[in-house]
Amino acid sequence: MKKLYITTIVLALSFCGLSVFNMNLIHPLYAKTGMVQKGKEASDETAVTYKKNCASCHDRGIMGAPKPGDLRLQEDIDVLVKNAINGIGNMPARGHASFLSDVEVRSIVEFMASPTSSDQKK
Repeated sequence: MKKLYITTIVLALSFCGLSVFNMNLIHPLYAKTGMVQKGKEASDETAVTYKKNCASCHDRGIMGAPKPGDLRLQEDIDVLVKNAINGIGNMPARGHASFLSDVEVRSIVEFMASPTSSDQKK
């Protein structure tokens, strides 16, 4: 009963435009889905998508989330992408940004794993 009550409150706040965990549940218009991105343009769009959908947890390392450029992000990129899509540890599937395509998730993971991503996101 308590879990249902908390879920109801979180959803009610989300519908009002407030997000308790900044999950962007109600605002799926941040990402451009279905686009294959290349070169500098990809970096710019990926940085914007990262900032709007991922930075609230990953920039601060909330609940152990790896920060951009973190050594943990130097592992096998395919495993990292799979974990980002399916969720791992405290991170839910796609970080609650279910509107992101697999291509976008991969580009964000690659962006975060790049050594200069901490400079790019600013």
